[in-house]
Amino acid sequence: MADSKNIYDTIGHLQEDGAKGSNQMCLGQYNERLVLSLVRESKGVTKADLARMTLLTPQTVSVIVNRLLGGNYLKKGKIRRGKIGKPSTVFQLNPEGAYSIGVQIGRRSLDVVIMAFDGGICQHEKVHYEYPQLDFVISEAGRLLTSLLKSLSPETYQRITGIGIAVPGFLGTWESVIGAPKSSMSNWKDISIADELHQFTNLPIYLLNDVSAACLSELTLGKQHEINNFIYFYIGTLIGGGLVIGGQLFSGMTGNAGAVGSIPSYIAENAPPPQLIELASLWKLEKEFTRKNISIDKLYKDEPLTGNSLNLFDTWSTEAANAIAFSVLAGVSFVDLDSIIIDSTLPACSLGKIITKVKSALKKYNLAGLTNPKLSSGSLGGQAKVLGGAFLPLYANFSPDRDLFMKLLKPTN
Repeated sequence: MADSKNIYDTIGHLQEDGAKGSNQMCLGQYNERLVLSLVRESKGVTKADLARMTLLTPQTVSVIVNRLLGGNYLKKGKIRRGKIGKPSTVFQLNPEGAYSIGVQIGRRSLDVVIMAFDGGICQHEKVHYEYPQLDFVISEAGRLLTSLLKSLSPETYQRITGIGIAVPGFLGTWESVIGAPKSSMSNWKDISIADELHQFTNLPIYLLNDVSAACLSELTLGKQHEINNFIYFYIGTLIGGGLVIGGQLFSGMTGNAGAVGSIPSYIAENAPPPQLIELASLWKLEKEFTRKNISIDKLYKDEPLTGNSLNLFDTWSTEAANAIAFSVLAGVSFVDLDSIIIDSTLPACSLGKIITKVKSALKKYNLAGLTNPKLSSGSLGGQAKVLGGAFLPLYANFSPDRDLFMKLLKPTN
């Protein structure tokens, strides 16, 4: 296969030559990544906007923008006409400037997507299964990757930055939670997913916990990207979370920062209290639906729940919201945050009810000495994890904070 790295010499792609450049070269690479990041966040800016945002001279900004235009990373947009002065050109990301591939390994399905440079999805393939059997999942992932890569033109393939994989942590221990046969998933504990997928491609592969990937997608692609400090809750089969500080995904010493599922639900007395993961995970609600012979598909349809379905949801969501509220206060007590963002695989109407209950539960606590956190819903829903996976290679190669991020996320070649 062709070497997909050779197009990044000018903007600091992860390779030996770029790392050995002079301080001036490295600074230029940083400035270019900064400009690209600002263009992405702003959905289009002028050179004057960029000079104001970066505090770089207009001449330096002009050189950077022209260089990125020459590399096809930016494109010219509309002309902005003001009351005074000359009209200004708005610059936008060129969707064809770079591409990435995202793979999400879920409990019931496998998703593989191709993402354009502006975050748009070009192709999306999905395979459903009862539970993730290792051999089947790897085989299907390889088949889809091979098919998608073969469908690309040579020019597009040359601009593939890598493959990002969003996968749950401790997948081999999920058998009882998702109803898989005993020992049917134990072999996930002993394999390297990257090594398995390198059978099918020599592209760089990046791995991240699926909820951390969802948090990354909200930070970079979601409607809340202007919020720089937040705790992220994702209500899925197992609830999880992430932590963003200073506009960066914060990993902590062991990469476990934002592990909200492990937060206890109340103060321990005679016995350890249940953790958030035991009270606010969807597997618990799905189990009740199954026990009452109600299809769990009803949970994920964009239709209001009624009857017994609504009663089960209300009971579960009240308990879940109380536990989430306790976790929210535990988090904001230690970290001064702009917001709490909650997202879910559930439809927006159900998520909205949960957030309303969390807000009500927070009113029961004494908030003296604390800033009452702003709660908002995530904007990507069920697509958050696969979008985050797809964005990993783009984030690793084009983000201004790439070096910090790579301490958490290292490519395998």
